[in-house]
Amino acid sequence: MVQPGARTADAHLRLTPQAALVRLAPFVLELESKAQGRVAIGLAGGPGSGKSTLAAELVAMLNHDDPARAALVPMDGFHIKHARLEALGHTDRKGALHTFEASDFVRFLRRIRSATVPVSGPLYSRDTVSFVNH
Repeated sequence: MVQPGARTADAHLRLTPQAALVRLAPFVLELESKAQGRVAIGLAGGPGSGKSTLAAELVAMLNHDDPARAALVPMDGFHIKHARLEALGHTDRKGALHTFEASDFVRFLRRIRSATVPVSGPLYSRDTVSFVNH
């Protein structure tokens, strides 16, 4: 059994979600203190790996003392439209890297970084299995 935070033979760091939060929060706060503007933190992992849950918990932790400190910016709103994935025959691969409009997401992150007013972006709807503008 691998202990939380222990390195395994394959050199991957294995952490429980809580242990990841304990390590991430001080790191993000340090980045913020050194930054000249907003800081964007990206979490990567396969579909269903807990990225959204971890991100939401990290935002809540960072906003505990300063409610405006952090915001959650999900990439789900940048899925390629379901109809296009169907046409390509890739609906079974939704969530894979090639099923996102990555360049649109990067432009959105740049817009957030330089914004001086609130910014909104597209949201993903599991009801319509596509994205909706927000």
